[in-house]
Amino acid sequence: MTTKILTTSEGKLHTLELRKLMNGLFSFIQKRLESQEYDQGFQLDSFLDDSYETHFQKLAKQYRFSKDDLTFLLFAYAWEYHHLTFSSFFKYVDKLDVLVQYQGVFEENNTRFIPTLKTFLELFYPQNKEEMLMYFMSSHHPLFRYGILAYQNKEDKLTAVVHQIVRVSEQYAHHLNGGDPPRLDQGERFPAQLMTPKMLLKHIVLPQKTRTELEALQQWLRVRKKWNELPIIVRKKINKSQLYVFTGAPGTGKSLTASAIGLEYKMPTYRLDLSRVISKYVGEFEKEMEKIFSRLHGQEAILFIDEADAIFSKRDEKLKEAKDKYANQEMAYLLQRVEQFDGVVILATNVTDIRKIFDKAMLRRINSEIEFTFPKAKERYLLWKNATVTPYNLPANVLDNLANNYQVNGANISAVMSKVLIDCIDNGTTEIKEETILEYLRKEYLKRDSMFKACRDDAPPSILMEQRLGRSAVHTGSRM
Repeated sequence: MTTKILTTSEGKLHTLELRKLMNGLFSFIQKRLESQEYDQGFQLDSFLDDSYETHFQKLAKQYRFSKDDLTFLLFAYAWEYHHLTFSSFFKYVDKLDVLVQYQGVFEENNTRFIPTLKTFLELFYPQNKEEMLMYFMSSHHPLFRYGILAYQNKEDKLTAVVHQIVRVSEQYAHHLNGGDPPRLDQGERFPAQLMTPKMLLKHIVLPQKTRTELEALQQWLRVRKKWNELPIIVRKKINKSQLYVFTGAPGTGKSLTASAIGLEYKMPTYRLDLSRVISKYVGEFEKEMEKIFSRLHGQEAILFIDEADAIFSKRDEKLKEAKDKYANQEMAYLLQRVEQFDGVVILATNVTDIRKIFDKAMLRRINSEIEFTFPKAKERYLLWKNATVTPYNLPANVLDNLANNYQVNGANISAVMSKVLIDCIDNGTTEIKEETILEYLRKEYLKRDSMFKACRDDAPPSILMEQRLGRSAVHTGSRM
């Protein structure tokens, strides 16, 4: 039989299947409470139609959920979105023995019964409650790892897990009814956010050397797509944990390229939010990073860590303070977690010579280093040209002058042209004046502490460094 995969527009069928499952749960719970007998358990399969694939069925395949997992998911969904599924409990509101056995909470206005994990175990696993309790308490369980379910204390009071309420995320509840698949960063305070690609990879202006070095990363992404087709003996010989480093000055296209590569290979790129993982509290860093590694593990996604030198710097061999010891522990955790991670990690740093900053053990784990060099006149010409849009065009002689004589990168050009276009629109003109561009360029130079002047690519290295990276780069000996 051919299974039809339902589209989002066929949402009614998704909802109809859920209703059938809710009716089945209602009947099962009613029977359990009335007879207090447990025979064959909840027959989940009898309510599923294999002639089409709903989002519930697709989710089961994607994460390889067992019957127990799916029953737990339905249980969590039912009390909040089909609360009549648990209406049989109202018959026993005055029976203390039943309430003690099954736990749960009756809302003040008695309109809904809210079950707990204890309720679930008593209903579905009365003969092996302890075993299933440990199974569903694991933070590594995919239902919790991927943010599908979450435990919540009753009435904001701290309680043991077995007495907590289990909730399905709003995004997944919507998805089960035919909505779009939730993003991996869904959920409150997840430490990484989905990056929105601004352009296709082929449209990004990069030096040929950088494009050549990117091929190593792209080759691995192509191989990942064929992974399940490879013989097991071949897979065992390949390290699936791959680590790449983008180096180069700010504004040279590292973030832009990371998101574009994700789009090219249908692998969403998630950027680590450093502000959410770096903490003054011991153990908080590992806790937040574990959320990311656990959720992205085995997913067709890319983890992009910008300013990676902030967390992957060298360990201090001479421990002077307690904080040095904890910093070393954090690095040890990162090394181990990166080694175990089934996914693609891209680190980005503004430092060109990563040997100066990265821990030696981390350097050994890097598969490839891709350098994003400062754009030369040829690339700058394309960047200026691509930054304009009809009818707001730059004359050819102005393009040549800007490309040949001003050491700016893609980010500078984008910022300048954004302001120039705003001026044109506000003034009701399509003519872009060179003096307007130069005035905004002057401000970009001021930001990076460079002297505003014409400078060609054949200028002495020290002058080029000051023009491209700022005066501080000359004094610190930075590389371009």
